[in-house]
Amino acid sequence: METIPKDREGQSLIQQIIEKQTAYQDKFYKQEKQYKAKKLMNKNETKIYEMLKSIFNNSYFHVFPQVGLRSIIDTPQTNKTSEELYRYVDFGVFDENYMPMLIIELNGENHSKDPFMIARDLSVEQILTKCEIPILTIWTNDLPKKTELQKQICDLIKHHNQKIEMLNYKKGQTVEHPKYGIGKITKISKDKLTGDIQFKDKIRAMLLETAELRILNKKEQKV
Repeated sequence: METIPKDREGQSLIQQIIEKQTAYQDKFYKQEKQYKAKKLMNKNETKIYEMLKSIFNNSYFHVFPQVGLRSIIDTPQTNKTSEELYRYVDFGVFDENYMPMLIIELNGENHSKDPFMIARDLSVEQILTKCEIPILTIWTNDLPKKTELQKQICDLIKHHNQKIEMLNYKKGQTVEHPKYGIGKITKISKDKLTGDIQFKDKIRAMLLETAELRILNKKEQKV
């Protein structure tokens, strides 16, 4: 009959292993109690995200917070590239196929003073530039209003300008066309890709066919 090996104090090796495992588990569970959930975004990030949701509400576009670069950028895997892509950006705007169209970063004061943050931001910008993904940087000490933010986005996503322009229109707005005159928007599609305008003399037009369309303010509305 084989004897169980023991150390110098006469304790079996199996007992030592069990005790070590028990001690490790006790330590682990004590540490685990220190974890707690936190909000995904801070106050300023939440404010910008709510603006973005309002701008792109029920539209062709999708907006997500806390986007990992590895989720949207494909590259040959090396230790260096893996490390470079192990970063998150504040917001991503995507098309209907979930391809990235625009990255939005919200930077605080430390992004202009901390050498590490400056280097990190430069690296992210270089990666996105190589992928031809535009980036919009917003500073927390100069948060834009919704209309200003929408204009900045429209200016950056030039290859989607026509579809971006549709975000400016709403059902019931009074508009002016250089040929048909003044009319009202009677319909906006659910995906905000198309819409109808009713002019005088029963003339109708599609929104996307009216590049020179102008939205009238309240004083100019005559319909």
